[in-house]
Amino acid sequence: MRRRRGCIVLLAVGGLLLAGAVYVSENLQKVDISRGFGRAAWQLPEQTVEALALQPGDQVADIGAGDGYFTFFLADAVGVSGEVFAVEIDEDLVTRLKRKAKERDYLNVTGVRGQVDDPLLADGEIDLVFISNTYHHLQNREAYFTRLRTDLERGGRVAIVDWKPIPLVKLFVPSGHWINVDSVLVEMDSAGFVMDKSHDFLPFHHFLIFRVKSSIDKILPSG
Repeated sequence: MRRRRGCIVLLAVGGLLLAGAVYVSENLQKVDISRGFGRAAWQLPEQTVEALALQPGDQVADIGAGDGYFTFFLADAVGVSGEVFAVEIDEDLVTRLKRKAKERDYLNVTGVRGQVDDPLLADGEIDLVFISNTYHHLQNREAYFTRLRTDLERGGRVAIVDWKPIPLVKLFVPSGHWINVDSVLVEMDSAGFVMDKSHDFLPFHHFLIFRVKSSIDKILPSG
């Protein structure tokens, strides 16, 4: 009996390890190794921006723009008739973003110094809010995104790209820097949004796109 119980435990552990290995392998297969081991190989910026289906002339807010990694891909997508607002709360980062845009001759990129609770965007003018690796940093997210709704043009969307809570990510990314989709859905629902699309081609990130709830969404049962 003891031997049989031991075998069952070993089989269970082996099954879990195998399932974990398969899961990790599936995610690693999404990495574009032809691009080496830099960020582009696993962040897949061109494919990510293409999935946003931006149109020439769109107004985009890149919240938590950082060093502008996605900012200039977004600027290329909206063209010279569009505009990308690169939002950061750190004044030095905003200064650097402005300098980089000027050096690269991107006249359609504007650096914006936002606040912790408000990106300080023009009301009713933004077609897409893009948030990469920043959602987990935002405090009081329900209030933040409720406020953000007023910045969106009719039909405007919010795209959230952030780390998956998978073992490989937890091994290299500091604790708390990943998101749980169920929690995001609850928070965005409370802020008046509903998920419109999700993409799973990124190896280490969730990619969720939300729109403002319509009157029909408000009367339909959630889930």
